[in-house]
Amino acid sequence: AATAATAGAAAPDLAAALAAKKAERRQSGHSSPPGLAGDLAALRAAQKSQRSAGNASLATESFDSASSLPTVKLTKQYVPIQKNGATIAYKTAYFGKVHVGFPQPQDFTVVFDTGSAHLVLPSRACNSETCARHNRYDESKSEAAYPIEHDGTALPKGASSKHSVSITFGTGKVTGTFVRDKACLGGSSDGGGEGCANVNMVVASEMSEQPFSLFHFDGILGLGLEALALGPSFSFFGEMVGQSPTLQPRFSVFLSRTDSGESSISFGGHDEKKASSELSWVPVAMPELGYWQVQIHQVRIGDTVLDECADGGCRAILDTGTSLLGAPRQAIKAMHSLLSRDTLVAPLGTGEGEGYVSEQAAAEAREMDCREQEGALLTFDLGPGNPGIVLDPEDYFRPKPFNMTVPDKPGAWKLTCRS
Repeated sequence: AATAATAGAAAPDLAAALAAKKAERRQSGHSSPPGLAGDLAALRAAQKSQRSAGNASLATESFDSASSLPTVKLTKQYVPIQKNGATIAYKTAYFGKVHVGFPQPQDFTVVFDTGSAHLVLPSRACNSETCARHNRYDESKSEAAYPIEHDGTALPKGASSKHSVSITFGTGKVTGTFVRDKACLGGSSDGGGEGCANVNMVVASEMSEQPFSLFHFDGILGLGLEALALGPSFSFFGEMVGQSPTLQPRFSVFLSRTDSGESSISFGGHDEKKASSELSWVPVAMPELGYWQVQIHQVRIGDTVLDECADGGCRAILDTGTSLLGAPRQAIKAMHSLLSRDTLVAPLGTGEGEGYVSEQAAAEAREMDCREQEGALLTFDLGPGNPGIVLDPEDYFRPKPFNMTVPDKPGAWKLTCRS
């Protein structure tokens, strides 16, 4: 570890400072990142705050304050999924702005994706209809850019790697080569500041039609762990932290409860005004796989414990790049059954009289929004001392009910809200 000291000041006793920080954490009872990394980060923040307080011309807020965190506003886009002319669900994506290149920045929108680990942008050399829908990266416009091999080895200007990489994103796929350039978060268009990093990128020469033709975002900024990347220098977050000594190695995502609110992603900490509680820290399970993966001690639907995770052996990936809740095939059937809710049952079908449902009642029921209906709570138990993650029907129900037949009852049907 390297320690910086101001001129004329004595170098701090790092061991003593860490011991004091550990004792302070125990006495306060506040949640904080476990271990040495967390204490070092806290010391860095405290030292910067002390330096700022000694200079009247500087702001008195520490770097943890919301106003000084590099923050990108996120836009939410809905893509409807239709069946028989009706919208039964939506694919959604949150994306924000970045700028790449120096001194003339090129603007892009990207999904900040914790399920992948590369900065991927479409190349100006990609002339497909899918690429043409998006802003495309032009290496020749940046003085800071140069081509590289997949291992980061620099190549002469104008050259290109003989190797390429193909990366899958759910149902999508991109293929491209490699460039190193300066990339900045959404407001850092001047090429400086703590929201920038020189980083290895994947420049896509091919992009699949699905999902890239459906969404407005241009590319992907992966925030997965370095083990998921071709190498450490392909990690934007890792490079930004390494090149910005005062930036704490944290990022936080805020998703607004309503579409009228403002969602955002912040780097270096979190905005306490947007937090509904104190932070709780959960260990990453099997970090060597590269995912933000956590241990799931139990999954409960209402008061029912899902058998597949009853032994505490399940794990889940926290993935900002998808709007879906995924589960193993063997658990899906049980989860669908426990989470579904019948909103209208017609034992004898449509018609008048006992056992029948009128056309008007059926039409009104079909127009209901399942997300406004009652249903069981879906709880992911993250272990002792953690609040867990609780989803209500608004979070997991599809918007419109499904018209389903009733087994062994000819002519009978029902409308069911499903996850």
